[in-house]
Amino acid sequence: MLVWINGAFGVGKTSLVFEMQALHSAAVIFDPEEIGFALRRTLKPAPTGDFQDIPLWRELVRTSLEHLAFEETCPIFIPMTLVNPVYFHEIIGELRAQGIVIPNWHLSKT
Repeated sequence: MLVWINGAFGVGKTSLVFEMQALHSAAVIFDPEEIGFALRRTLKPAPTGDFQDIPLWRELVRTSLEHLAFEETCPIFIPMTLVNPVYFHEIIGELRAQGIVIPNWHLSKT
């Protein structure tokens, strides 16, 4: 199961996944930013400066998660903000279309 933590920049998504991993020690943390940082070092930057605007970033994130989802039996935690609905569909929508479980939970303050 993939658990994508999507939220505003700087709210603690990465800290949260490390706390979640402490509760489930077999869990894997996959940080899509690492792919973005590598692409920034090797490719011409996107005009916006945001690596999410590089189509290869979205493809690499999706295909990496496909492989992990089929190879790992433990939860995979992914801390990453996805604001653009097209990008959300390209990654999460395509993974779900392949039958990969990504829960659609919504947390809110009460």
